[in-house]
Amino acid sequence: MKVLHVSSAKTWRGGEQQVAYLVKALDQMGVDQQLACIENGELHQRMHGFVKCIPYKKSSALNLGFAWQLKCRSKDVDLIHVHDSHAHTAAYIAALLGNNTPIIVHRRVDFPIGKNTSSKRKYNHPKIAKIICVSHLIESIVKQGITDCEKAVTVHSGVDILRFERRSEVLHQLLNLPQETQLVGNSSALADHKDYPTFLKTAADVLVSRPDTHFVIFGEGEERANIEAEIKSLNIEKQVHLTGFRNDLTTLLPCLNVFFMPSKTEGLGTSILDAFAANVPVVATRAGGIPEIVIHQKTGLTSEIGDHKSLSQQITSILSNDKLREQLVKNANAHLQSFTTDKMGEKVLGVYREVLNR
Repeated sequence: MKVLHVSSAKTWRGGEQQVAYLVKALDQMGVDQQLACIENGELHQRMHGFVKCIPYKKSSALNLGFAWQLKCRSKDVDLIHVHDSHAHTAAYIAALLGNNTPIIVHRRVDFPIGKNTSSKRKYNHPKIAKIICVSHLIESIVKQGITDCEKAVTVHSGVDILRFERRSEVLHQLLNLPQETQLVGNSSALADHKDYPTFLKTAADVLVSRPDTHFVIFGEGEERANIEAEIKSLNIEKQVHLTGFRNDLTTLLPCLNVFFMPSKTEGLGTSILDAFAANVPVVATRAGGIPEIVIHQKTGLTSEIGDHKSLSQQITSILSNDKLREQLVKNANAHLQSFTTDKMGEKVLGVYREVLNR
């Protein structure tokens, strides 16, 4: 079996980590793979040497030159697996140009398929063999926009549960804080849908009763200036730390006392799975596919989107209750066994075989 993965992302976020995890898991299962990715982008730099990379330059969302390349390369592979919207567009155009290789689409976002003609054609083209959704919620949304609902299937994202180190004081040292300081953090990109305004309002609420708590944001993105302005507006500059993008999250995440994710939309929330693996209890909103991994009062605590008062109460309850924290971590660890990279790889391979056996 020969598979060509296609990614159009230049940066490194959760989706790109999932591509890397999947390629490595499938490699262990003997799948012959190639990876078409942006030349000198994060995925290219990290995966070069592990898998045969086909670097290309991204000119725009409508990349006709690359679509032609895909069409030419398609005859040498059994499947084309696209991992984002622009990659999907390129594969769709390649199909219009004559590619006959089946296309697998990976869908990681929880908003509806566009109702315009181009989106409908792109998702309903006969060469789209399967649409892999990272949550049941996304699957239900996708089915509303396609004519053949059997093409949509859920395969939850996975994480490497052995990546994370044991808890230490390295983050306290990095922030120059006393060892006993309680830390609440998030490792999501600084993007609008991650709802950092709610993160900061929640932080301000918590600090009223627990002024010794500090909040940490690992990540970078287009919302940084707005986040910095909001921190200043709330007068919490001393208790909120923006670390920027970090490559050492496997060391830093276990230092948190609570992982807090207040997203407005979320395909699944693999950062939460990382927190599970790092033995950190989770407070999150019930956005997108999050309730499929954070089961309220079992594997974590959840509230409605934007409800900073409720979210602050939940964070405070974990910080104040060691027994609750221990029970949530224990349950999350058990639940995490269904969200490993091996499980994800096995299920994706099953999708490949189903398509090729038709």
